[in-house]
This record gives sequence, structure tokens and C-alpha cells, in this order.
Amino acid sequence: MMFRRNICKIGVATLVLGTVGISSRSVARENIQTAHHKLELKTTATRCLPATAAIDLDINNVRARLMTGGDMWWNIGQGVAAYEVPKGSGKSSQFAASCWIGGYDQQNQLKVAAQTYRQDGNDYWPGALDGSASITFDQCNAWDQFWKVTRATINSFIELSKAHQPTSGAQFDVINHWPGKQNAAASSTTGASLGLDKGIYATRDYAPFVDLNNDGIYQPENGEYPKITGDEYIWWVFNDAGNVKLQSGTAAIGVEIQTSAFAYSTQDFLNDATFCQYRVINYGTLTIDSTYIAVWDDCDLGYYLDDFIGCDTSRGLGIQYNGTNDDGGGGGHPVNSYGLNPPQVGLDFFKGPLRPVTRPGLKDTVQQLRMTNFTYYNNDQSIIGNPTNGIQIYNYMTGSIRDGERFSYDFQGPGTPSKGYGSGPVSNFVFWGDPGTGKDWSECTCNNSPSDRRFIFSSGPFMLVPGAKNDI
Repeated sequence: MMFRRNICKIGVATLVLGTVGISSRSVARENIQTAHHKLELKTTATRCLPATAAIDLDINNVRARLMTGGDMWWNIGQGVAAYEVPKGSGKSSQFAASCWIGGYDQQNQLKVAAQTYRQDGNDYWPGALDGSASITFDQCNAWDQFWKVTRATINSFIELSKAHQPTSGAQFDVINHWPGKQNAAASSTTGASLGLDKGIYATRDYAPFVDLNNDGIYQPENGEYPKITGDEYIWWVFNDAGNVKLQSGTAAIGVEIQTSAFAYSTQDFLNDATFCQYRVINYGTLTIDSTYIAVWDDCDLGYYLDDFIGCDTSRGLGIQYNGTNDDGGGGGHPVNSYGLNPPQVGLDFFKGPLRPVTRPGLKDTVQQLRMTNFTYYNNDQSIIGNPTNGIQIYNYMTGSIRDGERFSYDFQGPGTPSKGYGSGPVSNFVFWGDPGTGKDWSECTCNNSPSDRRFIFSSGPFMLVPGAKNDI
């Protein structure tokens, strides 16, 4: 169902993809918890500390915070939102997000990698994995950084290279130290080498680049440069094997996630959009079956307690919109609220994982998945509340509430509240109707009570075999 611009019949809304801002703690909230898990992080030479690096994607009308721990869009030092749009306004449309992965190995052991707010610990750590799908303490530290480059910087580099002029200046440090394949100059911010020209690392691909002589090796001294999308591009890598996973409480899959975020500076809707690509690589030795990859999003649209969620199944879009025509009105208009006629925010799977398809008598093919499930939960401790272990996380990814009960189509018509579970036929998608019609299955039509929602849109199931790469 396509969403119309008339949201909940309360005013015109503008669709924005990605926005970040700094807000006060009164307008965004991490998990409400009755107790915290005890954090016990090993700090031996083979175990990693939590990620510390943060950076902003800020080339256009959005300022979006990114972190090397697999999470984004919030300021972990202050616990506040950091996806600001319009940039400089102090108004925030996102609070936190992450990539979730889960499935069962050949011993039927559930393995999940899922970062949220780091309150209970971490499932992700910085860095590229070695030949045994592990990583050392020193390598984690070296990879705890971002590589950020603009289209303008690359164009200047290209012009000088073509003119045979020096390209070793400080303005080109990111290009010369870019972690392209076998680049011996790739190093950490402290100068420590990443060792991309040695051992197993020399055989693997990392940050993309333009290979002018087609030899597969990144050589900026020969005029080669990062291959980017957009006008600003940021690249980093994290993994689920750096330490004990306290968020999900499951064993490591052995996945390395090479990540890029980019944005365009334009005069159209792309100026309010940000993009993220995850390259998920299984460096573990076990095949993971019934695998799902998801995007988890705590999408606080301004004031965090008056939101609705929904999805557009025709576009694979997860959407959050305001439950009233006055964002934050009930909360006294906090500093980052949008006030009257608030916008919508949407997150879309442009590209999902690959699923092999076997057909008797025909050649095997590969199906590219899009959104196959859209679920949600509230910031509380109910059966539709915050997940506390890997099983509950996997349930939300695969179309169930915390205790495993499937989400369902419980729509009884306009004005009757709907939970999306408890009665009716099983449904992979909840609140898929257009709230603008006043007739379809939506939180607005059902006259639900707005609240602090999180949503998960996922893609699966598929088989994640050792060595497999999936671009999300």
C-alpha cells in the first residue's frame, strides 16, 4: 500500500530519508529497563574494547552521526539524538539504528548479532577479521576509525594526477591512506599500519577504489582513488567476533560488515536523504541457515512519545509519522520537536540479500530479496517490549513478538485499537495501510495511543554460507 501525503488527516507531511540532530534527554529515550546486565568486558590481547569513534555525514541538509560499533544516529556520550534535519535546526527525526543478523548454525544453535544502545553490552566491535574469523585487541584499536572523502577532494586529486603534479599533500591524506586492497600505506589515526599488504588481508577486498590498471591493487601513487557514490562518502568496518556478545548473549557468527554511508548535495529531495550500504561477509566456518538481515530503527520523530509506525509494502519502506498534528505539543514542545505539520521519515531496502532458488528441471537462479517482514515493539517490558536476548531479537526479525507469537492482522475497522497480534490471520507486515484514507489498517485509523516505538524491517530467510557476501 502506498502512503499518501495526507497523514492521519492531520496535515501535509514531507517524506525524508535520514536526518540527525542534537536534542535534550527529555525528547529521546534509550531502553526503559528494570535491571541491567553486568558488563564484563575482557581486555586481554585477543579481546576488543567497545568502539569509540564517531563522525558526521553532513554534506547536505542532514547531519547524521555514525559510530564504528555498528550503531548510528545518536550521541552515545550524551545519550541524545544525532540525526538532525534540517541541518542546524536542532530538530531530530532519528534516535538510533543498527544492522541485525541472525540464524541457526548446523548444530541448531541460534547466533544473532544485534546492537542497540550498548546498555547491556555490545555485539559489534571495530575491525576486519583475520583468517580464523577473529581479531586482536591491537587490530580492533587500529580499525576504530572512519575514512571520509568528498567528491570535490577526489576531483582535485584526479586533476593533479593527470597533470603529473604532487598529490601527497595533507588534503589528500584520506586518499593516500584509503584502505583499498593491498595498500601498505593504509593506517590508523595513530599511524599504526593496518597490514593490508600482508597475510590474509592482502587477499581480501576492503574499501572500493578505481583500479586504473586493472591489477586489483590500490595504488594512489599511480593516480588511483576511492570509488564513491554521492558527494560525500564514509567507509568503515565492524565485526561480531571481537569479544563476548552481551547484547544477544549468543556465540559469534564470524561476520565482517564493511559499511559505507553517503549523501548527495542537491536541489531536490535527495538533499534530505542519507544512504547506507552494508557488505555482510561470513568469514565463519559454519553455514547459517534461516538467516535474516534486518534494520532496527528507533525512529524518534522529534518528540519521542507521540509517534506511530507503519510500512509501505510496495516500496519495502518502513515509516514513522506523528500521532498528532502537533509534534511535541503534549510534551511542551521540547527543543527538537517539529511542532505543527511534522514530516514523515522513511527507511527503505533498495537492495536485500541473495537467496538461491532451485527449480526442478531448470537452471538454478538467485533471488534478490527485499523487505519480507515489518514488525515493531514499544519501549517497555511487556510482551511487545524491548528484547533482552538473542531469541527475542530473532523473533522480532522473523515476524513474532517477544515470546514467539506471530504478528497478525487484527484490524477490526476504523476507531478500534489494533496491536498487530493476539487475533486474526498471521501477517508478515503490520500496519501496512495508508493512514490518509481513514479506512486502511494503520495506527491512525485504529485510533491507537501514540508512544515510543521501534520498528524492524527484515529480509529473509536465506542461507549464509562461509565466504558469502551480501550487499544490503
